[in-house]
Parts: sequence; structure tokens; C-alpha cells
Amino acid sequence: MSGIATHYDLLGVRADASTDEIRAAYRRAARTHHPDAAGDSSSTEMARLNEAWRVLSDAARRARYDASLRPQVALGRTTPGGATPGQAIPYADTVARPASDLRRPGERFPFKPLIGLTLLAAVGIVVFSASNKPVTEPGPDWRIEGGSCVTILPNLDAREVRCDAPHDGVARMIVAFDTACPVDTATHRDVQGMGDICVDTSE
Repeated sequence: MSGIATHYDLLGVRADASTDEIRAAYRRAARTHHPDAAGDSSSTEMARLNEAWRVLSDAARRARYDASLRPQVALGRTTPGGATPGQAIPYADTVARPASDLRRPGERFPFKPLIGLTLLAAVGIVVFSASNKPVTEPGPDWRIEGGSCVTILPNLDAREVRCDAPHDGVARMIVAFDTACPVDTATHRDVQGMGDICVDTSE
């Protein structure tokens, strides 16, 4: 094989080898070329092995390295994994590999974004609940009509008040000043002079 050997050639693995296969090949080669076993003369070879492992053990570095090798296939130069010059071979980023091989070192499940979304949903629920509280009864518009709650003033005039506030009775109807109210109601003058108010004081 002509040309400069690739990291795959150095470790003796194919270009589509898994991370476990590359790790095993690196360990075998390291035992052989480590300076403690082969002497100081093997330090250069050990440095090359370390660089090959550093690149091929990281998914992102390996993908960039594989991309740099592609022009060599088109030019008929040395190809990784023992392929003949000019022969197309599968690369790491085009071969289906387990998700565990593609995950970067130290990569973890995205807990923080999920916690943020959970808190956001909780705030949304609180705001929605607050916006759907029962609407309190509106204040009086000072125009007494049938069903209005009234209070009787010291001068015996009737004035509208909120029904959830203390009141003396409920206006049953408004009649003209010269018209009598039903016998079961009390007659009081509208404080605004609109007529007589027939007030049911039993409610």
C-alpha cells in the first residue's frame, strides 16, 4: 500500500469499525509499542497510536478526519481499512452505528430544558386559573329596576346597592307616583325621583 498510513491502518481496523473495535485495537497496539515494553525507540510509534485513538474515539473528530480522507479515494491514493486505491469504502458518518457510538463524551440527557418547560407550563396554569376566576357582581348603576337590591335612606327614599352588600329589600317593580304598590310590598320613593319603588322586604 503506497502513501502515508491512516489512523485506521495504524490501528489495523477498517474505516467502518465501531468504537469498541477501535478501542480494542488501540489497547493491543499500545501493549506492543509502549516504551515500558519496547524501549524508548517506540515512543514515536506510541505517540502516533495515541493520536489515532484521540481522533477516532471522538465522533466529531472522526467525522472530520473521515471527510479529509475522501479526496484520496477519488485520486486513487491510499484508503483506510485496507481498501485498494480508487475503491469507494463506507465512512463513519455514512455507516449506521449505535447511538452510543455517536454520542459525544460527557453528553447527558437535557434535563435543564425539560425543567424549564415544566416551570413554564406551571406558570401558564396559574395564569389561566387566575384569569378564569368568577367575575364579581358589578356595582350598582343607580337605576332601580325589578330585582335591584335597595337600602332605605332616613328620608325613606330607596337607593340601589350591591346585592352582596347589606340591603333592606329587593325592588319588585317601579310604579308611577299615583299608583299603589301590591299589599305585600312597601312603597318608597326612588332617590332619583323616577317613581315609587315597590320593595319586598321579606327577602
